[in-house]
Amino acid sequence: MRAMLSMGMLLFSVVASAQVGVFKWVDGNGQVHYGERPPGDARATPMELPTSSAPSQPATEDDRLERQQRLLEAFQSDREKKQEQAAQAARAAEQRKRNCAVARDRLRRLLEAGFLYKLGEDGERQVLGDAQRSAAEQGARADVQQWCN
Repeated sequence: MRAMLSMGMLLFSVVASAQVGVFKWVDGNGQVHYGERPPGDARATPMELPTSSAPSQPATEDDRLERQQRLLEAFQSDREKKQEQAAQAARAAEQRKRNCAVARDRLRRLLEAGFLYKLGEDGERQVLGDAQRSAAEQGARADVQQWCN
């Protein structure tokens, strides 16, 4: 545990300095070591460490203003996208509300009707039987379930 802690601290200090090489070697007991310089009798391998992503020069005022402008534009774009999504959701909710009202009205009319009919090819009314009426009511109930829940 202590070896891991010291290894981590060594790697951190080496990464912080960013220009120092780090070597890895195994001693005679099979224990892994890390260091800036390997012992003379050890076969050490140099390790590649991640380089710092920090800019090498301080940003100029123009660079800072440009980054700020890009950030503001990204925020504005994100805000507009969220507003459009909210508007779409509101339109969908309104359409769902209208569909619910139509479905409930259709079911109410089916339940209140003394008899149901459909127009035949010749334009004459054809009264629906019990099975057809039941199927129409089930369809209307399914529509209410779909749009009103």
